[in-house]
Amino acid sequence: MHTTFSATLDPSGEHLEVLGEVDLASADQFAAAMDLLLARGTSRACVRMAGVTFIDSSGLAALLRGHRSAADRNITLVVVEPSEPVRALLRLTALDLALRIEDADTH
Repeated sequence: MHTTFSATLDPSGEHLEVLGEVDLASADQFAAAMDLLLARGTSRACVRMAGVTFIDSSGLAALLRGHRSAADRNITLVVVEPSEPVRALLRLTALDLALRIEDADTH
């Protein structure tokens, strides 16, 4: 499956919806999509990851670069509805404690 990205604007802020696999082959695309999201200058940027079927360390590194970039710009980066593969990796690396994560019912 190829990773696809779509960016949409809704009343709560900018959203980037990530679908498919976020791995070595697509991590640069993911990072570029997050850069575009953060360049919009909103105070809150959401990365919806419910449709992510696989994520590896390259995808995780891109997510962390986005998190740092958001913090440097005083933007709150929120990981919304992470899929089970994303949640598992975030738990394994204890990044679920460092990143802001919201589920559909809290978002």
